[in-house]
Amino acid sequence: MDRPLTRPGPDGTVAFNHSIEAGMRTISNGDTLVFVDFDNLSGPTAGLFREFLRATLKPEHRNVELDLSRATFMDSEGLGAVMSAHKAVAGRGGGVRIKGAPPMIRELFRITRLDTLIEFTPPA
Repeated sequence: MDRPLTRPGPDGTVAFNHSIEAGMRTISNGDTLVFVDFDNLSGPTAGLFREFLRATLKPEHRNVELDLSRATFMDSEGLGAVMSAHKAVAGRGGGVRIKGAPPMIRELFRITRLDTLIEFTPPA
């Protein structure tokens, strides 16, 4: 398998160049790195998310926001990937915010008690 690469777009967003990720993008918004265009966060996409996070997280980013309003599924690998993001920014005094998560995904965080570490906000 090819090593996925990131590429900046003309609008300043960064997209992950790999067919399985189906359009995952980031937007740098001050001290927050925003991930958008998730369909799911499970299995292979969770691993790609971790790679994308490592490739795009800059020292000025204290927070990570995941827009999961399009997501329909998350499994334990997806939870682990979110916790990787949390670990990456917690040492910087920041945190992870999940925007627009459907009820099934919010329930997964509640059952595992990880909702105590992650902030949830409604979709914009």
